[in-house]
Amino acid sequence: WTTTLDPPLMRRLAGYCKKQGSFAQAVLTTDEEKLVKSMQSRLRRLVALAADLNVRLMIDAEHTYFQPAIDNLVLSMQREFNKNTDCVYQTIQCYLKDAKTRNQLFMDQARIENWQYAVKIVRGAYMHQERDRAKKRGEEDPIHSTIEDTHKCYEEIMEDVISRENVQEGREKVNLVVATHNQSSVECTIRLLQEYGLERMESGVAFGQLLGMSDHLTYSLGQNGYKVYKYIPYGPILECLPYLIRRAQENSDLMGSVGYELGMLAKEIRRRMIG
Repeated sequence: WTTTLDPPLMRRLAGYCKKQGSFAQAVLTTDEEKLVKSMQSRLRRLVALAADLNVRLMIDAEHTYFQPAIDNLVLSMQREFNKNTDCVYQTIQCYLKDAKTRNQLFMDQARIENWQYAVKIVRGAYMHQERDRAKKRGEEDPIHSTIEDTHKCYEEIMEDVISRENVQEGREKVNLVVATHNQSSVECTIRLLQEYGLERMESGVAFGQLLGMSDHLTYSLGQNGYKVYKYIPYGPILECLPYLIRRAQENSDLMGSVGYELGMLAKEIRRRMIG
């Protein structure tokens, strides 16, 4: 329903409110409305360019307090540009308790409105900020209680996307990016592709890792015929560094595999030197 309300219409409706409640207080000023329209226009130009170049545009997720606004923008672009292809990708943060429900809602919208659902799944990177904010406001913690619950949610959403009706009936590809450095999640994805009879290169499933992280997974996937991408953060170091720190926090369990990866590197060096 949020996509049927634009800021000017909300301001007019608020004018009829007898009391200035939360809805009226949320109404934007005329200057803020201009900023929103400018943002929407810039986003649409980016998506239109991506569509013209036949490339995919993945829109990241952020803090929960303004994620609904991002969802609104992404859905509007998917409705317009994902009619026949997977141009625009939503992002689902699986450390959130409502992630599975939200993902199902988006899939249902795509099916009912007849456009292709496309999504990137991540675990999430704002755990401490989200919990601190919820505590200060006296709200329920939006984050799963344990890392195991997050892993479980990640794999359940993965299967929901792979097994959805339109994919199983051949009307569209999976259109899923499994953004993870977790080997168990990679293995789970491969197992699900096999269980549902989907070809590794034709399924519409791709993997993604950051440049310099879990290279052994990236290379193994590529060598075995899976689509895999390396994310390359680009920009001024003071802007990129917080992003990389969040990725390190998000993948804290990755540090346990560093020794394993170093061992593989040492083994390969020995093989090349002494055969």
